Amino acid sequence: MPLLARPYRFTGEVWADFLLLRQRLAQGDLEGALALYGGPLLPGSEAPGVVELREELWSLLKAALRVQGQPEQFFELALQEDDPELWEMALAGLPATDPRRALLEARLRRFWASG
Repeated sequence: MPLLARPYRFTGEVWADFLLLRQRLAQGDLEGALALYGGPLLPGSEAPGVVELREELWSLLKAALRVQGQPEQFFELALQEDDPELWEMALAGLPATDPRRALLEARLRRFWASG
């Protein structure tokens, strides 16, 4: 793919998995999006454009979960992410007798105690 200068840019079509993830979320394909999601986009980067994309993808994913997510999807994602709001969403979907609640409740207690 040719690279032009001043400013640097690609002249052809660019493919990236996060673009496909965003497309699937926009199409309402939560299952397909979750299959692609491998965690936050470039979590060590503080570049403003990367931070913006990372937050956008995470917001879209959580919004899709709220609308069409199943308890299993919430729980599996909650295990991967450090997001108290997601942990609460996962808890809300689990029956009171589900033993997985203990894990999420412990995470929330630690989070609130450290705050």
